[in-house]
Amino acid sequence: MIKMQNLKKVYKDCVALDTVSMHIRKGEFVAIIGASGSGKTTMLNIIGGLDTDYMGSCVVRNKEMSSLSDVECCTLRSRYISYVYQFFNLISFLTVKENVCLASQIKGKKVDEKELDQVLKLLGLEQKKDSFANELSGGQQQRVAIGRAILAHTDIILADEPTGNLDGENAENVMDILKALNKEGKTIVLVTHDLKIANYADRIIRLEQGKIV
Repeated sequence: MIKMQNLKKVYKDCVALDTVSMHIRKGEFVAIIGASGSGKTTMLNIIGGLDTDYMGSCVVRNKEMSSLSDVECCTLRSRYISYVYQFFNLISFLTVKENVCLASQIKGKKVDEKELDQVLKLLGLEQKKDSFANELSGGQQQRVAIGRAILAHTDIILADEPTGNLDGENAENVMDILKALNKEGKTIVLVTHDLKIANYADRIIRLEQGKIV
């Protein structure tokens, strides 16, 4: 599903990723751990096509990301890749329902109301359907972000510190949902600094100063 070969990313004089090579199989749950500045988020941004200015190779679904145009990158990302961010990236003036449906609507797909209700029930948000995003707790907002990823129906979910701003109970709830999605066949790449969270994954990759150790 994802193949990196001698991947290198440099910001001015700072080497963020240093000749990284790894494969991630379809349906695998991989956690990338490391201290702040170790290159975790940079790697995730390259996999997701948000950063295509790198040396070496990053192939996602048989496409070399650096060779794609901006339009091609956006198309691949909208069809196959969903993001779950640490800071949720919800639109505050939209309701829970509208935020969850947003990714699907951007792709021009009509959301099935029955499926929407099932997803909200799974996430414990059925009673918050018409609430605005800025009226929710941090844990609820993160679950909305996961709901958006579910309804987007992508093969790959990239999660960047998805529990970083949550308390222990909410963090466990979010990870249980991600684990369940993985069991359904989703490929999940999770970035975290927390080994307890990383242990939900099938495989853990540790980065230090841009290198896999």
